[in-house]
Order: sequence, then structure tokens, then C-alpha cells
Amino acid sequence: MTVLEAPPTDHSPRVASANIEDFVVPSGREEEWRFAPVAELGMFMHPDDAAGSMVAQATAHVAMVDAADAEPTAWLPTDRTSAVARAGVRSVVTVRVADDEVVDEPIVVTLAGSASTNYAHLDVRVGRHSRATVVIVHDAGVDVSGSIVTHVGDGADLTMLSIIDGPAERVHLWQWHTDVGRDAHFVGSVVTLGGRVVRILPSVSYQGPGGSAELLGAFLADGPQYLEHRIFVDHAQPHCASNVVFKGALSGAGAHTVWIGDVLVRREATGTDTYEMNRNLLLDDGPRADSVPNLELETGDVASAGHASATGPVRRRAAVLPPVPRHHRAGGAAAGGARILRRCPGPHPVARLASTRARSHRESARDGGSRRRPRRRRDRDDGVTGFLPVCRVGDIAPNSAKRYIVDGTAMAIVRAGDGVFAINDRCSHADVSLAEGEVDGCAIECWLHGSAFDLRTGTPLSLPAIEPVPIYSVRVLGDGDDALIEVDPSPIPAIVAAPGQ
Repeated sequence: MTVLEAPPTDHSPRVASANIEDFVVPSGREEEWRFAPVAELGMFMHPDDAAGSMVAQATAHVAMVDAADAEPTAWLPTDRTSAVARAGVRSVVTVRVADDEVVDEPIVVTLAGSASTNYAHLDVRVGRHSRATVVIVHDAGVDVSGSIVTHVGDGADLTMLSIIDGPAERVHLWQWHTDVGRDAHFVGSVVTLGGRVVRILPSVSYQGPGGSAELLGAFLADGPQYLEHRIFVDHAQPHCASNVVFKGALSGAGAHTVWIGDVLVRREATGTDTYEMNRNLLLDDGPRADSVPNLELETGDVASAGHASATGPVRRRAAVLPPVPRHHRAGGAAAGGARILRRCPGPHPVARLASTRARSHRESARDGGSRRRPRRRRDRDDGVTGFLPVCRVGDIAPNSAKRYIVDGTAMAIVRAGDGVFAINDRCSHADVSLAEGEVDGCAIECWLHGSAFDLRTGTPLSLPAIEPVPIYSVRVLGDGDDALIEVDPSPIPAIVAAPGQ
């Protein structure tokens, strides 16, 4: 049995062991089980010789092997259900990507249960300096308890997506552990839509300096679903990064979601950059969302560290549609439950992080790592200097923003109500485009951490941002959608005030 150091709010250390008897049968009073409906998980608390195995079709990178012949792994279960599953599994699904191999097409692993109740173990290993995308499609029609163990080799780049979508009838219990190698990059995304009780425990550890991990999640709970995502990121290597973003929506009486984000930065993990965030949207008064971010720092020598959590009702600008029947052949839940329809100027927020960072890297490379040299301001024929034409009013949808480069500066041009505003496109808290955020009245909200800024002053209205964002003078020439929007690239000094004032 291995005893791991405790995350900040645990009252007892974590136990990691392959021995089932090292774990007591939970009663629901334990810290790690206090939210879960343990009474519904009895079939996975004790070994069952009649349980089946999750299998997948063999491909160039996917294979099925007997558990007795599987490659050994250093990973150990950290709760009783995973220990029972690991001891009882008969077949292992393996995914292998060789050193220096680049796999352009996604490797799709479609799991199928051989019985109503199943054990599972997936072993995913990508070699040094390789690149691949792996998609795991779960069998939502069976009960399953299992583990996914992922190893990302030094300098490798792995993106993984786990999808649970189907009727809200079955139990899905998964531990998903990832070892990130030196200078490797890992993106693990979880989409949880189906299942009666779903409990997913993603964890990350670093095997060398310079590794980075992004854990992204999107979930939708419709009563009486229980969806739990319990994350643990263990920083024990210097100059590593982690970013956790989980967002979900809940609807209907009995819907319950739990998000626990544990991040431990050990004494030797100097230069760590870590952030975690959870957002929960309540579509009506029936559901319950529990959200607990935990951050423990054993060293003060970090690049950045923080966390955020928010739960609230649907905003007035969203439209909630009445219940409509679903086509059962297409999958998904049965008829009933409200749906949310919302304007979205770009991709889903979970997908924006990678695109925003990629664009930032491209711009940095194009600029040679330095700021672009501003172009000399042009003079207008009417004798007025400073204002430059940007776009037409009709180019920007009402109550939304669009990104433009004006005289070498990235700006978000915003239509809010009857007004047009110009604000610097970069959030003062993080290197994120404000044009991809949401417009609410005379404010724009950063989609990543939720900081809002007054469009009239640039003042931050909510944490975590505490610094203002530059704003610019705007004038509109003409009427209607064909009116010309012009902006003076010289920033107006922002009014400094505390967030929320």
C-alpha cells in the first residue's frame, strides 16, 4: 500500500493500492465519497466474477490483450471501486503511438461492454516526440467501473477526448491518470452528457520539467442525474503548467453535479504556472451544484497560481426553450427537460483555450517575439487627425464584439445597445481575447476567468482582474448598418476603481 500526501481539504491521506482490502467500503461519510450516492454503487464495491469486460475493435494503434499479458504500470487505484475493477478486469484495451510518430487522423476507441456490468482498463502510451489525438466513446448502455492510464512521452503532444452520451440510466465510474513527460503537452477533455451516476477522477503527475497539462470538461445534468468530476493535479517537477476548465449546466429536480479541483504544488515544483476554474449554470430552481476548488502551495516560487468557481442562474440574454421530444434513435435522454439556446460568436469556451493560445503563439512568431512597430497615423482630408476607419456597423452583430487590428493594436469593437465602443482586446488578468467574451449591457466579460470590464471606462467590474483595460475614442459616421466606425488608436486613460465599484 502506498500513502500519498493529502490535498488541502482532505482530513486523511490518499491511499494508493492494488489491494482491495486496503480500502474500506465507503458509507458516504468519507471526504472523497461525501457527495456520491454510494447506495447505488454497491455492484462495484465487491468483486463479481460474472462481470464482463469493455472491449474495442482492433486497429493500427488499438489492440486487445489479456490482463495477465498487459505491460506493467506504476499506476495504483486510489479508491475501492477502482481497486475492485483493476483486480477483476480480464481484458485490457491498449493504444500505442511509437516514438516520433505523427498521427494526423484521430484514433477513435469505441468501447462496448460484454455484459450488463463490466470492468475496464485502458492503457494509452504515446512515445517520445510523437503527436496524436485519441477519442474514447463510451458504451452508455452498460454499467462500468474502470481506469484509463495515460503516458505521454518526453516532448510528445497528446490530445484525448472522453465522451459519455446516452440514456440517464447507467453507472459509470472511471479513474483517469496521466503521466506527463519532460516538455510534453497533454490535453484531456471530458464531455459528460449521459449516465444516471457518473464519477470521473482525472489526475495528472509530471515526470520531468517543462510539462504542461490542460484538463477541460463540459457536462449537462438533467434530473435525476448525478455527475461528479474530481480532479487532482500533482506538481512535483519545476517549470510545469496546468490549466483546468470545467463548465456545465443543470436542469430539473434531482440533477446534481460535483466538481472538486485539487492542485498540489510541492516544494520542489518551482516556477509552476497553474490555474483551475469551474462554472455551473442553473437552468431552473431544481438542481444542485457543488464546486470546491482547492490549491495548496508548498513553495512561494511560482510563476502563477489561482483558482475560481461560480454557480448561478441563466442570464436574461439566454433563451430557454420549452421541453421537446427527442428522437430516440439519435440517442440522448428521453423527452422532457428545458434546453438552453444562446448566441455564441465562436467555438464553445472549452475549445477556445487552445485556439486563443495558438493564435497568440502565431502572432508572437510573426512579430519576431516583440511588439509590432506602430504605423504612422494617417491624416484625414477634413483636418481631423487620429481617427482611422475600422469597419461598418453592420459588420458586428448587436450586443457582440469583433476583433480588429487598428494602427498595430488589437481592439475589441463592441456593439452594446445603441452604442459602439472600442476596448483593448487583451484581458488585463490573462492573455485572452475579450472579443471572444460576452457583452452584457455596457460591460464585456472575459470567457476564461469571468472578469468583466466597463466598456465606457475600462474599469474591471469583477475579479480576478484588478487592472483596467485601455479604451479608445469611437465615432460613427452615417446611419444604419452602413455607417462607418472610426477609432482613435490613442488610448483614453482608464478610470481606476476596485472591482465591483
